[in-house]
Amino acid sequence: SKATVSVLNCSVARQAEPVPRASRVVMEQWAVDPHMEMAKRGWSMVKEAPDEDYVDVSGCQGIWKKVLEKGDDGAKRPKEGSFCEIEYWYRYKGEVFDTTDKEGFPLEIIPGSGMSTAGMEEGVSTMALGERATFTLDPLFAFKENGYPPSVPEWAVVELEMKLVGFMGPWTQEEKVVAAGEFKAAGNELFKAKEFKEGLKKYNKALDILGRRRRKPTFDHVQDPEKKARMLDVEERQHVTRVHVLQNIMQCWLKMGNMQRCLEYADNIIRQDPYNVKAHFRKAQHEASKHNYYTARDFLNVIQEHNQDPQVQKDVANELKRIAAIEAEMKRREKDVARKAFGGGEAGVAESAA
Repeated sequence: SKATVSVLNCSVARQAEPVPRASRVVMEQWAVDPHMEMAKRGWSMVKEAPDEDYVDVSGCQGIWKKVLEKGDDGAKRPKEGSFCEIEYWYRYKGEVFDTTDKEGFPLEIIPGSGMSTAGMEEGVSTMALGERATFTLDPLFAFKENGYPPSVPEWAVVELEMKLVGFMGPWTQEEKVVAAGEFKAAGNELFKAKEFKEGLKKYNKALDILGRRRRKPTFDHVQDPEKKARMLDVEERQHVTRVHVLQNIMQCWLKMGNMQRCLEYADNIIRQDPYNVKAHFRKAQHEASKHNYYTARDFLNVIQEHNQDPQVQKDVANELKRIAAIEAEMKRREKDVARKAFGGGEAGVAESAA
């Protein structure tokens, strides 16, 4: 569909990486269900529709919507878990204080993720593809006690205009494997073209679909053995795809020269796949480069013990030989230095002085 193509082909993602810790602290204000807060408060700061064309789409006078341009009425709407691509304009007292116009490309949001305001996430779920609408938001569905300094004070009613450019999903568990695989394949093509930053965006989309870590499956309630086996198979395929994507992200950071990020992903992979060859090999090479040869051997020994693939065993053996050769060369140099300092050093000095 047009929605799928639009999001899949988006070349720039503002949520390509997990939200930084500092941002998550600010966003905790949206973790509480605003509907529950509204019910507890018992009244809205927008008690009446701004004009006769507005409709309360929240059911509690928290989000008032007015359609400016109709979209594809026959198309399905985004739901919780969908990937949505929007253009937006936030206004306070008629003045725009935040907009995608600043960046020059759409914003990607996921309804239900809590990464945007509740008004934005719930509002986009009422829109058809191509629709443009404006929303009047009670502060509980906007920026609450934080406001939006310096433009918007705390507990302020704001306007939000949005256009739904594209969306895809949500997916069943099996569909997640397929959708994530498509993003992974797109990332691989970019990796081959040495467009590592763009590749990262595709890989991170795949992780957004699959989830960034494996969770313990809970299929005990499933009585049908065949159904349970299918569910376990899908969960395992999700895990395998997730690990492959994490490996590719690790390689992207390596190619981009960011060893710290590369090693962070190596650690992440090992947590989820304790005997992963590529992650252990990368850690071993890094430790060897810092002359931590014992630690490097420990990582290589894990591979040697748990992976019997002949090529893997050969690669590990070659790396161990390389480390042994480096150690032998270092010991030889140390002996030469010691010999010159405490043995033949004076003769050498005398000869050079003569």
